[in-house]
Amino acid sequence: MEKCDSRYLLWLLLLCLPFGTINTAWAITVPTAEPYLQYADDVNLMDYRARAVSAGVRLWWQDGVLVDAADNQFKPPAWFSEGFPEQTIDGVLVANYLDDNAIGRILRATEADEGWRKLSFVALDLPEADGGFDERQQQLLQFVTQTNLPNLNVAVWSTFSDKSTLQSALDAMYKAGGEGYLLRHKDSDYESDGEELLLALPYELGEAIIIAHRAGKGEFVGMMGSLEVADDAGGLFVIGTGFSREQRRQPPAVNARIAYKYKGFTSTGKPKTPVFLHVLQAEAAEKKIGGFLRTVHLSYLFIALMLLLAIMDAVTHRTGGRRWNFKSAIVSTGLLGTFIGVFWGLYNFDTSDIVAGVPTLLEGLKLSFVTSIVGIALSTVLSVVQTILGHSD
Repeated sequence: MEKCDSRYLLWLLLLCLPFGTINTAWAITVPTAEPYLQYADDVNLMDYRARAVSAGVRLWWQDGVLVDAADNQFKPPAWFSEGFPEQTIDGVLVANYLDDNAIGRILRATEADEGWRKLSFVALDLPEADGGFDERQQQLLQFVTQTNLPNLNVAVWSTFSDKSTLQSALDAMYKAGGEGYLLRHKDSDYESDGEELLLALPYELGEAIIIAHRAGKGEFVGMMGSLEVADDAGGLFVIGTGFSREQRRQPPAVNARIAYKYKGFTSTGKPKTPVFLHVLQAEAAEKKIGGFLRTVHLSYLFIALMLLLAIMDAVTHRTGGRRWNFKSAIVSTGLLGTFIGVFWGLYNFDTSDIVAGVPTLLEGLKLSFVTSIVGIALSTVLSVVQTILGHSD
């Protein structure tokens, strides 16, 4: 058999190099934003104004519409916003007995929804006003008091004289199921951050690794009842609250890292009344990209097959025997890999968590198209190189 032209193999080697490192070409990063720092003991509480964290949708009243942080605009009924000022207001849209999802549905309604009659806008700050926080609050309170609009209220900010007073309020909030206090420095600018914005929680936060699932009893028969976990110090304890029914049906995997909240420690050093919060982001991302990873493996398989066909096509064109022309097969294989990758990505798409699933789905779909790109590139290079070397069919 005649030896293969070294120049020919060099072309193929150079073409394969980018795909030899494809496993390092992707990453999923879940950004985190913590605008509030954790409250510390050395803070002079008399310099801060505190507001209880409450449910609601954060919005800005601006130019006759309500705008969210993503610049989506929502037009309330004329009767709702009648008398609202021309000045921008930072606030929260709230409703009694409605959660944030229900408020969101009212906002997205294409026509004026009667649901707006259940809502009110609670003003937090005046972004365009001059002065420190206390001065802006005075202007806001004066406007709301003078106009007495039925759908515009002002948030209640208070001052804690010392740590013990704040701790007593946090203890009461914990028993009532509250989430904590936001603290803002009295002289802070609207866009301040760092130590001028603090968060005081009625509980402590911890992380742990799941080591086992305990079966549920009573209403949770057939589901997960609680999690056996271990903290970073090796302490073992059980978390049995904070789960939705869906999470009990499909609990976080063993070895997953979770976040929980608790209120101090027992006499044996275990977290007191631990409550599950969520799977930590790295593990949550890993769970959500399961379909994406399968798409990666499929792409590898099809790329390897196309490279094999390309090598066979190249080698047989340098021998005296029968020539195999696999260029069309290479392109078809690439297209087949793309269609299978798209199907697999859609098949594994979590329709119960669309917002979180879309970015992962798109990453998987983008990678599935790599097989088509590789197939067309291999076929084109083979044709060009064979023509240059005089080995074309």
